[in-house]
Amino acid sequence: MNKLIPEVYKGDIKLSSDAKWIHAPNARPAHWYVLRREFDVRIAPVWLAFGACHYAEVYVNGILVMRACERSYLFNIKYKAIDITPFVKEGKNALTVIMDKMFDENRASDIIVQIDCGEETVLTSDAGFKAHEYLPLAPNTSFFIEGPCKQEVFDARNDIFAPAFFVGFDDSAWENAEIESEDVVAYNFTSISQDKNRLQTNAPVFAKEYVSIGKSLPVGAKVMTLQTEGFAFCEALLTAGEDTEIIIHSFGGSTGASLDGKGIVYEDSIKLSKGQHRLAFIGKSPSFFIEGENAVADAWRCKELKPEIKPEGKRVKRTPRFPWNDLAGKAQLPEHFEQFLAEELYSTCRADFSPLTVSYRELDVHEDISRRKYDVNARDELGITGKESVFSKEGEMKIPPAKDDITFIIDFGTQRVGGIYLEAIAESGTQIQINAFEAIKGGEVVFVNPHNTMQYICKQGYNEYTSHLRRGFRYLLVNVPARESELVIKNLYLLEWRYPAESQTEFYCSDKRINEIYKMSIDTAKVCMLDAYVDCPGYEQNIWVGDARVTAMVNLMNFGCYDFNKRFLSLVADSVDEGLCRIYRKGNKRYIEGRYLPCASFPTYPEGNIPIWSYMWVISVYEHYMHSGDREALVGLLPAVKETFRRSVNMMSERGLLSINGAWNLIEWANNDICEYGECVANSMMLSYCFKLFSGVLAELGDTELAKEYADNAEKIKAAINEYAWNEERGAYIDTVRDETSYEKYLEYYREIGKTPFDYKTYLSLSRISVQTNTFAVLYGIAEGERREKALGLLAENIEKGIYIAGSPAYRTAGEPSEAEAPDGIVHIGSPFFMFFALDVLFKNGYSALALKSISREWGDMLDSGIATCTESFNSKTEWKTRSVAHSWSASPAVYLMSELLGIKPHSPGFREFSVEPCKCRLDFAKGSVPTPYGKIYVEWHRKENGEVEIICNAPEECRRVKNIL
Repeated sequence: MNKLIPEVYKGDIKLSSDAKWIHAPNARPAHWYVLRREFDVRIAPVWLAFGACHYAEVYVNGILVMRACERSYLFNIKYKAIDITPFVKEGKNALTVIMDKMFDENRASDIIVQIDCGEETVLTSDAGFKAHEYLPLAPNTSFFIEGPCKQEVFDARNDIFAPAFFVGFDDSAWENAEIESEDVVAYNFTSISQDKNRLQTNAPVFAKEYVSIGKSLPVGAKVMTLQTEGFAFCEALLTAGEDTEIIIHSFGGSTGASLDGKGIVYEDSIKLSKGQHRLAFIGKSPSFFIEGENAVADAWRCKELKPEIKPEGKRVKRTPRFPWNDLAGKAQLPEHFEQFLAEELYSTCRADFSPLTVSYRELDVHEDISRRKYDVNARDELGITGKESVFSKEGEMKIPPAKDDITFIIDFGTQRVGGIYLEAIAESGTQIQINAFEAIKGGEVVFVNPHNTMQYICKQGYNEYTSHLRRGFRYLLVNVPARESELVIKNLYLLEWRYPAESQTEFYCSDKRINEIYKMSIDTAKVCMLDAYVDCPGYEQNIWVGDARVTAMVNLMNFGCYDFNKRFLSLVADSVDEGLCRIYRKGNKRYIEGRYLPCASFPTYPEGNIPIWSYMWVISVYEHYMHSGDREALVGLLPAVKETFRRSVNMMSERGLLSINGAWNLIEWANNDICEYGECVANSMMLSYCFKLFSGVLAELGDTELAKEYADNAEKIKAAINEYAWNEERGAYIDTVRDETSYEKYLEYYREIGKTPFDYKTYLSLSRISVQTNTFAVLYGIAEGERREKALGLLAENIEKGIYIAGSPAYRTAGEPSEAEAPDGIVHIGSPFFMFFALDVLFKNGYSALALKSISREWGDMLDSGIATCTESFNSKTEWKTRSVAHSWSASPAVYLMSELLGIKPHSPGFREFSVEPCKCRLDFAKGSVPTPYGKIYVEWHRKENGEVEIICNAPEECRRVKNIL
């Protein structure tokens, strides 16, 4: 397995008009294909230019030279050029591509190829390429975690393609590739450009230690699905041959279930006495299985609930669903729901119940692995030799024949992201099942999604495999099913696939806990920098623009990967391009009319945008300019920024506040009063600040007229907020403006979308005061004087008490909130994400001791939980709440420890002018550096015996230290 990473060619490679966009003929969604072509090389150097609409792996003479895994909009597609001179030989060479077809039929799944040898183009993609379906890899596996992505299953017995990677393979029986377009810039593409960012890493990373090793048993049950046409009451006789214990596992579709009239909890152990019992479900095609021996369910019957009958020929208008911020309300359960579940089967005969068809299927690999019980403390020998060989390339792990499954768990020490590499010697048909997961809590494995499971079925003899799916994980659970032959595992490790971002230097201070928190934050950001900033490496790997601003600041303050940041900002800028309407949002009225903002999640999710996320991108454009000094990048991004402002103005209410019907308003995961309608105050606060920022930028660029317009807009929005959003009685800013005027707009919108509105009293009762909105009021210069002090007080009190309450606007109550939901009637901070804003305000307003206390306490709790990265959510002492253990929106300590504790801030673009003013704190010393385009600014300070702070600063000659005038 080659681990060498080719160099990206920084020069310009122009694609020839002979290069065509091609794909495998009759390609089916979610399937994989191989394309190949041979080419001649006579002289060096040799460059490969390659572009893919989705994902592709490129091999030269059997050696992997590129993973094409950088996302871009299809109307502004990117390609990369790399130097493949070290991988070719004079004469004939083989180029082979493994690629998948996207799940989405509306998007292209094509590749474009060009190979230049010196000044001569020796290969271009055309119909001369040969194509074949890649048979050993099961469908529905995707490098990107998206769509109906399932576990990765590779059957090496079907891998007849190894010779196709080398010269001389006879591909005459393969089909010719199809040409999608005769022109390079055609069909979906309005532009195509060269991406000169570095390739992602491909370095081997080995596990640190075993967690456990022991026997395991399959669950031994089949999944049952009750075939109902709609919502139904379902019941069966459950007969136990003797006293036993069972567990009922749900796979969805069930609203409720009971056994002998008592409600059951899925996944809990249930004692079952010998004899007959009544098992009852209510739902739509409930799917489940029963784990345990001597228990059989039969005599299934059901009563269908009549579905609502709609008039024939009349199109029913779809009511929009806003699961993040529209009040969810109570579930509408059928009449007699509780009574049905509680009744005894043999107490009465129901003539209106009919026999029920039940379908059965075997558990798939993920279901089997995730439902087993594992002893994470088991350390059995089991006749295995060479166990330690999995921690290096040396040696062999030999697993003898066994009648039982053997499972072992290995720990990589911290969260990693990449592909699983496996080398093994085995008998044909031997299975190796692997699940990659992030955490062990309470002695149990915390499993994630099916895509984290991989099943490899060995061919006879030597096997080598690198997964085609990128996973984020800390642990690997490896299950080897019972077999009659020895299995030799020669290598099992991670190939780390991420952007090569590394710290310029190690931050260090006199507080060991803070040093550990800094490292934890840095490590989290690293695994969230893939082809772009992603929310997390394990659960989604999605591009979320609001999350990305935090990671971007970690990058700018610690890594200095300016090209990476520029590419990300440009990607989001493309989301306001008219091309969206041609490919992604065809026929969408909102998009056609230009009533949308930059995407919240690539490419266009959610449909109604998240304004806060969009404006965080605008702020990130400014921050990139201040850190990189790249004026060319700024000028290139300005049109999208200006368009964002233009659309924002067009979507403001008559009283000068942003109001976007259908928006997915969100500040963070907390119980705020924000809905899919109305004047959400936080949106306007951030918009005002964005106008103010770019007023200064445009003034610097000489556009004084537009600069004045933006400055006026900032002040007008600020004035409108203070007029309509301040609640004098509560002494705070409200989340959403609710009055008679807004109610009329609300009624108008609900008539338009066909939803039933609240009465006026209930509508007003939704109003809330939150720490979040009032923090924004201080941070973005909205609040002044007494109002500012009161808003600041709400934040300080929340941080001092350390009470954080996760929630969702969709599940808040109407009327007065409960104490648990909003203590003292105040919505509290809900997630580490919002601490990015909270810490900023605290440090800027004389609360540095409180800010450092919070960092040490909140992030220290993450360390104490045994997690080595920043979690998505705050976990309580008794409850595991987080969904992702590595979420870079929580990595803000790596920003403020540099800008506030070290005290280094830019005052002009590129740090040409900068200040060093460490915050007031109890620490004895701190040292470290931040990157600039000209080199590192190094700062070291220590506290002398008289309490004064002595600062040592070394900076590049292009950077001048000034006094902080903010």
